[in-house]
Amino acid sequence: MPHQVWIFISRKAWKPKVDYPVLRIFRCEPDRLLDDTLQSRIEGIEVSITNVPRTITDCFRHRRAIGLDVAILALREALQRRLCTPAEIALVARKQRAWNIMRPYLEVLL
Repeated sequence: MPHQVWIFISRKAWKPKVDYPVLRIFRCEPDRLLDDTLQSRIEGIEVSITNVPRTITDCFRHRRAIGLDVAILALREALQRRLCTPAEIALVARKQRAWNIMRPYLEVLL
């Protein structure tokens, strides 16, 4: 079991109240909540998990809470392991309005 779970919820949704695991909650616009997600079944429950380009984009969008070093490391790892292409990352970054933030870091790593 992870020591902390990070989740996205709608800006208008109620915050879940659970004791364990510790939740790190990020708010998102309702119309973008399910963009670039994969549907998966965990212990019989359907959950939405963001894909790699969306995860990297979200790291940059929430860099103050997560840390810029974590966002850069995620970008570097994804490119080195070829989990996604720079074009896929750029496409999602533009859609999620994070392209201006991410572009300099992506250009340096290429």
